[in-house]
Amino acid sequence: MQKKSLYIVVVCSVVGASCGGGASSPASVGPSQVGELGNARFSYQGSANAQIQTTSAGLSVATFAGVTLTGFNVNPAQTNENSALSYLTTGAVVYEYQNGFSQTINTGTNLGAFDSKFDHAGHMYFTAETAAPQGVIVRCNYDGSSPTTVLSEAGVPQNIDVSASDAYIAFDVYEAGLYSCTTSGGGVTSLDTAGSEPAINPNSTKVAYVKTVGGYTQIFTVPITGGTGTQLTTDSVNHYYPAWTSDGLAVYCDYDNGTTRTIMGYFATGAAAGAQYDTLLTSNFPYSSQVAFSPDGKYFAVTQRASYSGNASTDYVATMTANGGNLAQIASGASSPAWSPFFPNKVFVGSGGALATSAAGFIFTQLQTGFDSLVSFSATTPSSTTVTPLDQAPAGGTGPFVYDVYGENLSNVTYTNNYDGAVHPTTLDVTNCLVSIDATTGQVNSIAPFLVARGTPLQANKASLEFHAHFTAVYDKNGKNLAPSGASDLVLDPKHGSVLSVR
Repeated sequence: MQKKSLYIVVVCSVVGASCGGGASSPASVGPSQVGELGNARFSYQGSANAQIQTTSAGLSVATFAGVTLTGFNVNPAQTNENSALSYLTTGAVVYEYQNGFSQTINTGTNLGAFDSKFDHAGHMYFTAETAAPQGVIVRCNYDGSSPTTVLSEAGVPQNIDVSASDAYIAFDVYEAGLYSCTTSGGGVTSLDTAGSEPAINPNSTKVAYVKTVGGYTQIFTVPITGGTGTQLTTDSVNHYYPAWTSDGLAVYCDYDNGTTRTIMGYFATGAAAGAQYDTLLTSNFPYSSQVAFSPDGKYFAVTQRASYSGNASTDYVATMTANGGNLAQIASGASSPAWSPFFPNKVFVGSGGALATSAAGFIFTQLQTGFDSLVSFSATTPSSTTVTPLDQAPAGGTGPFVYDVYGENLSNVTYTNNYDGAVHPTTLDVTNCLVSIDATTGQVNSIAPFLVARGTPLQANKASLEFHAHFTAVYDKNGKNLAPSGASDLVLDPKHGSVLSVR
């Protein structure tokens, strides 16, 4: 899950524009063209000469002259860089991308969340208590935006799973049993009045769950539309939190013998159904629970504790390779990890685009196959737009990239720092905008619109990244305006490009 070289793509729309950098390789393009830059696909109108430039630091720059961009969509490669983890911490839902970016999601309730899961269409579902003993199931975007209540319950929904078909939800209600319904909240069906902790199999036909029989908590399966449950495990230990393998042939779960809790795999189909076949974690980890597999099956996430006799306050979420190596602690005071599917193809510029319906240009960054940030900008006259580099990171890859974006009546600069992260729009009517990007993470660290007479050079100390101009606002990486009344001086961190001071 490590990333390597950083690539930054800049697309601007002015004849003769220069984005700086190393050698260029022009290619003639015509009207109604479709372009490709890494995982990004985009379309544009007009004739232009495309220039792609690469610096020694791994920066790739493409310049398009005299075009109006009518589309930009990203179809990431299916690697773990293009997935996310969610987990619970102090009753809140947090999601974290594999580059370390994390964000706490507002669940809309002060009583806390219980569980979260992803579908395959860019949504997260979470359960939360609204008023004791009442709760809801909510669907939102990965970043928590556009929340919609799918189901309100007189009881409190707790554990939840979403089918790979995106058609069903399975959930349990405190002291009321196991249920399924459609992802729109219809067709609620009781699956087992004593069942809990559901996990839906990959072909969306069965639910694995836990139920106490004979003094032990065992794993059962039941059709997702209802029917008779079938007992899978019969060991004289307690089992919790089942999770299916991607091929649907096995179920992993907690295996608690009273002195250690580890993760055990069981055959789920055929003559060997219910037989043990794999211990995922050994006694080196005295307490491991709630396994979640990465979408490619090469990694898993678990909730762990330093000792079996510890309590939930000492829980932490960790990831490991499938053989239990490369342990990496993701978050302390956390539990209930859930791994997203690979990110789907997403439109950023175009009809229904996350950033804009059209644009005069954009700045796009990615680390290998991983999406990191995208800035789009519009202007009354798209052909007037230029992107000029003011500072570039040295060959070692440290330091920020700083760009001066110009356009006649530059009207909109919108940016996002993760594939399904929050989108930060800015409403402005300026001539220029400074954009700084951290060369280490590939993320936008500041957006600073300003006004200057055309042909007048920006007053700047490039060595110390100090700028003097009529700044109308200064936005940080999270979209917060640090200068709502404007500013005349801006100082950026020479290592990362974040805002050090405004005045």
